[in-house]
Amino acid sequence: MEIKLASDVLESIQFLWKLEDEELIGWPIDFETSRSARPQLVTLESEPIKVEIETFDASSWFKNNIEEYDKHKFYQLGRDGTGSGFCLWYYPDLNKLPPVVFWGSDGEFHFVAGSIRDFIKQISSGKLFFRGSWLEPDDDEIDQLDWNKLRSTTEIHLGEWSEKPEELTKKGRLEHPDFEGWVNENWE
Repeated sequence: MEIKLASDVLESIQFLWKLEDEELIGWPIDFETSRSARPQLVTLESEPIKVEIETFDASSWFKNNIEEYDKHKFYQLGRDGTGSGFCLWYYPDLNKLPPVVFWGSDGEFHFVAGSIRDFIKQISSGKLFFRGSWLEPDDDEIDQLDWNKLRSTTEIHLGEWSEKPEELTKKGRLEHPDFEGWVNENWE
């Protein structure tokens, strides 16, 4: 399947891979990147690039309204330990960077971030994504990662930020259609 990915989206995907390769992202952050179809970054003057990418298929949830579902595409950035997908949501009339949404393996679904850049900030914040919320790690999870190095590496790349993960989610919801409402309206 072809989806046009802006060069800054591809660059952000590669930055996620870098964080994972350098073991800055790992347990207890329940996220690993999807790498079966790794698009290569090609720098063009802000032109979209066509690449073959891994998609997330939730079509079985929309059996009664597959035509509506087919208007939307989901590029899987990564997954959690249960196989749930963190995806870029390409919806009709999208005219900015796509938001990040979550398709849970047990039937849950959540809007996560207004863009991949905000998602990277969220997972670099020191909080953990769980069931649509951002939670403080338990005491035994704090020592599992170098949270300060993760944050500083991300800030070197994206610049400093002060918003909490839940504030980034709230901001993103204002910039995009209601993902949960769309799923609820069209789910079988």
